[in-house]
Amino acid sequence: MKMLLKRIINIVLQTLNLGVLLFLFLFINTLLGLQFFANVFRFDEDGRVVTGGTASQLSVPSFGPAAVGAYYVEVGDGSVLLRSSVASLSLANSAAGRIVNLSVLASVEPDNVLITGFAVSGSSSLRLLNRAVGPTLAAFGVEQPVSDSNLLLYNGSLLATNEDWEQDVAGSLVANTAQRVGAFALPAGSKDAALLRTLLPGTFSAHSRNRGAVPATVLTEIYDAGSDGDARLTNISSRNLVGRGGATLTAGFVLTGDQPVRLLIRGVGPSLAVFGVTDALSDPVLTLRRSDGSVVDLNDDWSAVETGILADRVFARVGAFDLPRGSRDAVLDVRLPAGAYTATISAKAGAIGQALVEIYVIE
Repeated sequence: MKMLLKRIINIVLQTLNLGVLLFLFLFINTLLGLQFFANVFRFDEDGRVVTGGTASQLSVPSFGPAAVGAYYVEVGDGSVLLRSSVASLSLANSAAGRIVNLSVLASVEPDNVLITGFAVSGSSSLRLLNRAVGPTLAAFGVEQPVSDSNLLLYNGSLLATNEDWEQDVAGSLVANTAQRVGAFALPAGSKDAALLRTLLPGTFSAHSRNRGAVPATVLTEIYDAGSDGDARLTNISSRNLVGRGGATLTAGFVLTGDQPVRLLIRGVGPSLAVFGVTDALSDPVLTLRRSDGSVVDLNDDWSAVETGILADRVFARVGAFDLPRGSRDAVLDVRLPAGAYTATISAKAGAIGQALVEIYVIE
């Protein structure tokens, strides 16, 4: 009789929301004496166990942007767990978080191209300022910047190109837009490159070649310069050589809005071999930092930690290719408030190889 009743309860509870699930579950336990059935409770937010969320009640100590998310609870006896429907927690009258700036800083080998891919999502167009900064990096202490930047924008085919930023068809609008979006100024006459364009949703890539005879550093930047609708930046990726002379691959991003943004950040090395990359970095380390240099999070081998195990569930959700279980690629699944951040891929002592940095907005 108890087994039959338990099966009926299972079916009923799976259709209930989070609050009703807890109430009915505890009520049935008390009424029928099925205490053996409800000794496991687990509250999850966006697929991750909430800190302190293993009791029969969950208390949120402070309600603010950090508490925003999709919650559900699993209850059972350890062998059988029932999951409630999802309860979404949001802030009324608050601005949704979004990425307003993406950038990649890398040392590029002679006659090689730094390719930065990015995606625009939504149903409207998005105005973007795209820059490839080389010579002006010297003013920030970069010892070997690219001496003459170039920038090519692709969407399957070539959309636009620029050699000297002042010669773009947008003319003086480039400087005005840079000031408005908070980008540092490019000196008049500098050999940096820039494009100001309005793009429809899709995937794009910005190419910048090192035409010098020695490795040199270039900074590729993408700024959200405004949209009349819901268009936004949702992804960036770039591949480059890491480890030679201590070289790293760094992706920067800026978040705005009242609500935090959930991001999937990956540092892919060994798994690049399946795409024909013969010199892939064997064991990348991924470090996420705030603008003040403090470390937010770090990952070495993604599948060796709980966050990595959970992260593989969102790969398909954001359109990222799979990573083999047990690979030495690095992954972070984070929820971040407004601010400026950097995600850096570094190599372990003596290692050199190609690495791919990726940042996805999880929606």
